[in-house]
Amino acid sequence: MKDLDGASLADVKAWFHDHYGPNNAVLVLSGDIDAAAARPLVDKYFGAIARGPQAKATIAPVTPLAKAVTETMTDRVATVMIDRSWPVPGMDNPDSSALDIAAGVLGNLASSRLAEALVRQEKLAVSVTAGNASNAHAGMFDIRVMVRPGVNPAAVTARLDAIMAEFLAHGPRPDEVRRAATDLIVSIRLPRAWSSRYQRRLRPD
Repeated sequence: MKDLDGASLADVKAWFHDHYGPNNAVLVLSGDIDAAAARPLVDKYFGAIARGPQAKATIAPVTPLAKAVTETMTDRVATVMIDRSWPVPGMDNPDSSALDIAAGVLGNLASSRLAEALVRQEKLAVSVTAGNASNAHAGMFDIRVMVRPGVNPAAVTARLDAIMAEFLAHGPRPDEVRRAATDLIVSIRLPRAWSSRYQRRLRPD
């Protein structure tokens, strides 16, 4: 708010001039119209608007933590939740796709690695989820484990750390990647170009 309150009218006008232009915008048309009919109308109503300054890409590098930060919060809840979060690159980084797949391998499928170990085999947790929340330039990779009542949360934490260490050391198996990619494509109905990208990643070569 301090920055907004301190902005002058000239600052606001300059910001709009630099960012609100046809070369930094997307026009979406929906309904009973095709490109051949739409293009003359777009030229008629928007063609005279001059280009603005070329927008510069924002640089937002991931800042690594010097050490792990642990916080404990208490409330009247049925089970203990272990929440692990890592700052990660955003959608503009090629690693974003790999992180989406990693989330599926670890915790987003019925056959995911964490659910198989912690929920079904070892009965340490009642549920596990993993997700990669990508914004434009930065994101957050998150794993949540709901501890089974009566189980020591420290034991669950230690087992989670061991599984993650093994995953980071050796990576996912091809079958895990295939299931995660298929689920991702089907669940969010990716555009064809995105689907092709994931399919190319899955090819043996």
